[in-house]
Amino acid sequence: MQLFRSAGQHLAEVLAKIVSKKIPIYACGACSRARGVTETDLAEYGAKFGNPKIFVSLVEWADKIITE
Repeated sequence: MQLFRSAGQHLAEVLAKIVSKKIPIYACGACSRARGVTETDLAEYGAKFGNPKIFVSLVEWADKIITE
């Protein structure tokens, strides 16, 4: 399965830039699995399934960066 096939080439280009900068990519496990996305699909981008604990910590980190 090729991720983002319906989103067009632009999203693939954006992901390539993110990957080249070694920025971590997390995908919602439940959302991804419901759409047939596998760990193998994510591995192509160095992405991982996240969980609520990871996403909450990312939001808390982003809030500190934005508000401080």
